Amino acid sequence: MSQSPFISVIVRVYNVEQRYSKICINSISAQTFQDFEVVVMTGDFSDNFFDKVHGEYIYFVDGDAVLLPNSLEKIFNALQIAEEIDAVHLQGWYETFQTDNAPIDLKKLRLSWEERTAEGFLTENIPRRLAENWLNNPAANFFGSTVLKREIFEENIFKTQPPPPAVSGADEKIFTLATMCFAKKFLCIRDSICIKRVRQHKPDIMAVLISIPIVTRCVEEIMSKIPALAQNRLLKDQCLMKIFDNLSAENILPFYGNPNIPPELDTAVYQTFLPTFKENTSLMKYFFHGFNITRRQNNFLAMQNKFLVNRINQLNQLLSLCLNENRNLNNLLDEVTRTKENIRKPFESLCGASYEYIESLAHVLPRNVYDGLIDRIFAATVKKIRAKEKIKVAFVTYNAAMWCGNDLYNMFAENSRYDVKVYLSVDFSKGNSPSVKRDWQRGVEQFKTRGINVTGLDSLNAQIDKQDVIIFLNPYLETFPYSLRLAALTAETLLVNIPYAFDSTGLDIYNLPLFHVIWKHFFDTKSHMMTQEKNSKVAVHGCYSGYPRLDCFFDKNFEPKFDWKMTRPDAVKIIYAPHWSIDDRGVKYATFQHNCKFFYEYAKAHQEISWVIKPHPNLFKSAAESGLFSSEEAFENYMKAWDNLPNAKVVTGAYYHDIFATSDGMILDSGSFIGEYQYTHKPMIFLTRDTQQFNELGKAIMAVTYRVDGKDLDGIAQMIQKIFVEGNDEMYDARRKVFETYCDYVKANGMTASRCIYKNISDEFD
Repeated sequence: MSQSPFISVIVRVYNVEQRYSKICINSISAQTFQDFEVVVMTGDFSDNFFDKVHGEYIYFVDGDAVLLPNSLEKIFNALQIAEEIDAVHLQGWYETFQTDNAPIDLKKLRLSWEERTAEGFLTENIPRRLAENWLNNPAANFFGSTVLKREIFEENIFKTQPPPPAVSGADEKIFTLATMCFAKKFLCIRDSICIKRVRQHKPDIMAVLISIPIVTRCVEEIMSKIPALAQNRLLKDQCLMKIFDNLSAENILPFYGNPNIPPELDTAVYQTFLPTFKENTSLMKYFFHGFNITRRQNNFLAMQNKFLVNRINQLNQLLSLCLNENRNLNNLLDEVTRTKENIRKPFESLCGASYEYIESLAHVLPRNVYDGLIDRIFAATVKKIRAKEKIKVAFVTYNAAMWCGNDLYNMFAENSRYDVKVYLSVDFSKGNSPSVKRDWQRGVEQFKTRGINVTGLDSLNAQIDKQDVIIFLNPYLETFPYSLRLAALTAETLLVNIPYAFDSTGLDIYNLPLFHVIWKHFFDTKSHMMTQEKNSKVAVHGCYSGYPRLDCFFDKNFEPKFDWKMTRPDAVKIIYAPHWSIDDRGVKYATFQHNCKFFYEYAKAHQEISWVIKPHPNLFKSAAESGLFSSEEAFENYMKAWDNLPNAKVVTGAYYHDIFATSDGMILDSGSFIGEYQYTHKPMIFLTRDTQQFNELGKAIMAVTYRVDGKDLDGIAQMIQKIFVEGNDEMYDARRKVFETYCDYVKANGMTASRCIYKNISDEFD
């Protein structure tokens, strides 16, 4: 062995019996590749740890693992593929060895993973690397899956992490997450190199719960070092939940598997550990609610086990067929032609599979194979639905403000062949906020007042009637009850998406799970459809329909009515629509934190202006959570103060286009209303913030919109006077050109968006 070895194999032997660690070290000594050193690690990392490590790369191995004889040789060969590789990720993972005492015969061991050559580099886009590999990789959570350059570990990971919590698996999961974040050039290979013994592990629920804030802090600190991740709240939460789910499987779910646990323990644990979560309270609630539901479903799952095993066997047979389809496509087509009956049965069987299972195939099948498979599933389901006398259609949303408008609903309702209804859900991602519950109740009443057949869903366990077609007005299914998520929905129901907002942002939502199993995807603009087709990993079953909520602006008989509070008949009517994104989570558009007091005082002082305040639904919660207001009640008092002015009115919920149509202008800082308000052809003042981002449509609209820094209060006042009070709208003609280029869907399609969507769906069943 050379003085400066190529690889330092670090064997972690603490909490491992000596007999296991001896077998581990013997397997390392027997390697075909010999340019390595072995460093035995008996505790946590310390300052002098790297005095013992000399290799160019380091490879951590658990003391109860066994390396195959050519493992280090495979690693060395992979690192020769390109220069300056920071890390190698071994997608082949490891094999588990159940027997506790029997020796392992490496020569007789049968590998379960086919040996393959190097697969190539993971993207340098770290958020995409995390989303596509680490979050979706069931084995990317232990030391034995990654080889890392020593200086990357010393300079970043070792200095970033505090001592890991003393919980089984927590340090491993944090290590692999950090590796994915800090490695710049990252090679991904598929190969089996490691066998891991299965040791008895006694679940320690209390230790896990105590460790959660520590784990959370570690993840926050790691991601704060990476500019592309520092402000990505959604990805942080996804990474945390990945770690928490794995920890729970190892340390908590066995504890909850005991049927004799008293309900009082749930309450005690909940109350004891709630304060430790602080700003991550919503994660903690999700954590515990998931366990409670799991425990209650144990008996049901046991009864269904036999059925599920049979179903899995059937689906695995179908998956094997699909995996071979590329190679045998000609033969398969001949077979379909000769014996249609033989090929019809497996696809009809797959129609009964959950969309969660079908969506998982999008990550393992080649795109053309997956696209062909799901097209056949849709065709089989359409055929079944077409044969029905009554077709059930349901619209689903979690906020009335996202309603697509009555026209499309009425088209289905007026056709006797359709049984149509609306499911309005509480937004369960917001917890138990009183304002969220009140806004949901107002929405239910609004729908009922307008003659809509609406069912309110206020429980995560709420059940729905089986539907033939579900039209989602929001793609974030975690906001809905479990019965409306992909795990509960089967391919016997066709899923449709209509955008809940007129997207002008630059946010990447193109590969949400729902979009991989959508039967029909309707787009508000052609540019949005083209962007989706460019970025999606599967075929987009898309149609440029336009935005049904805006159809009223093309109706010559539209007679808008809204009662503005005015102190004088010639008052200028302005809509003030503040966004919710006050803090640094995810999108960052709001300027409300800088100007909320100014606008109220300005309105009170200028009786020549009549105001409608249209706050984003999430602003009630974020205004309190961000600390701008001491509580939701304090924010609601602010809204009441507006409502008590003689020239102002607060409006929430759906059916706001009468307000748009009767207004003279809008002041806003959100990405959806800038698109919707274009259909009035009236001026807007957009309050800018340096963290706002826009897509092609948003940039085009911004170029013909009056803008002012949301912190520049004098500038805002001057622009209100110039644009709205004095009526100097110099950009009117330029706005009309942008509208004709991007927004005039009736001219492009020869029909309204509602008519286009209705026709596109109903023609399938005629």
